[in-house]
Parts: sequence; C-alpha cells; structure tokens
Amino acid sequence: MENQENKNMYEIEIGKDVPQLNEGKYPVFEYDIVDVQKDGKDIGKKLVLKIKHPINNNVVDISGVKYVIGDKIKETGLWINIDKEGKISYRSALANMMRHYKVNAICNMLNVVIETVVGENGYLIVKAY
Repeated sequence: MENQENKNMYEIEIGKDVPQLNEGKYPVFEYDIVDVQKDGKDIGKKLVLKIKHPINNNVVDISGVKYVIGDKIKETGLWINIDKEGKISYRSALANMMRHYKVNAICNMLNVVIETVVGENGYLIVKAY
C-alpha cells in the first residue's frame, strides 16, 4: 500500500543543472592532493583547490584548468606530473596554471585569487589564460 508522500514523489520532475557557484574570482583557502583510481588501479595524483561559496561558505573543489598552449585553449585536470629532477613537469597544465598565477610551488597557492570558468563537464575549473 502506497502512502500519499510516495505517491506525490512519482510526479517530481528532474531539476535544472545549476552550478554550485558562478564563474568569478575566488581565493584558494586550502588545497589537497588526491590519488585518482580507475577500475581499481591508481592512474595518478591530482591537485584539488578549495574555494568557499561567498554566501553560504560551502566548500567548492576545483581540480581542472583551462589554459593556452600554442594558439589553442586546452582543458584538463590538475594532474601532478613529476620530472626526473623531482619537480613539477614544466610543460604540464599544472605548471602552466602556476606560472599564470605567479607561484612556484603548490603550497604557494594558498590565498591566491583564482579566476574560474565553467568547463566542458559543467563544473568550475581554473581559468589560466
């Protein structure tokens, strides 16, 4: 036997895809490095920058970047690629973003005001161009 609450839920429609936060400029208050897995296998490490929603203080994670390489705009994750010398690979998207914001180490991203745009997947990413 159905109760009235469940019966009413049958008629609920899908809501609109509303971003957590609008494009804009926000300070990074924290960062994290996460291990990314696919099909149970480690595929790499990714940087996650954390910003706060200016109204409700909810944390928004950003792990992608849009940047210029040559004459094209590319979009990718903030993958951490390490070179033979143990440094962030110079030509990586992460290094590109760091140069854009004039920092030389991930720890220096704290309090940096980043510009964000909506990426191809509908989530906010860093604009680094």
